[in-house]
Amino acid sequence: MILVLIGPDLYQLARDYASAVSHVLWEDLGETEAAWGHLRVPMNAFLNAAQEKLG
Repeated sequence: MILVLIGPDLYQLARDYASAVSHVLWEDLGETEAAWGHLRVPMNAFLNAAQEKLG
């Protein structure tokens, strides 16, 4: 749905973020900080791009 409404760039960022979330949920990354470290970059990239695109 994101691809149709917003375009391929934001779609890819959303997929990257969703993949990181899935990885955190299904893999043992150890401490909580390791999980946040794994999520931080794709989450911020997606949220910043979405804010810029959607205003």
